[in-house]
Amino acid sequence: MDWIMQASHASMLGVLIGSFVLSLTNGFRMVSRMNGFDAGSVRQVGVVMVEGMVPVVVSLALLTVAWACAAIGMRRGSRSGGS
Repeated sequence: MDWIMQASHASMLGVLIGSFVLSLTNGFRMVSRMNGFDAGSVRQVGVVMVEGMVPVVVSLALLTVAWACAAIGMRRGSRSGGS
């Protein structure tokens, strides 16, 4: 069972890192399309970066909650004799 948890964690973190890199890539693409360094262009780059980061932050928060629940469950299971 332990290897299943490790594989699932590795795959989730891989997807999160991929999403983060994709967000940065889209932001840098917007920077390359900027006509000038004005407030509107900077705002567009910020919006693109933030839109890409929201799923990453939410996923990491949910992953943290899942790990905390698993840790609490494992601790309670060890106190009650493993059942």
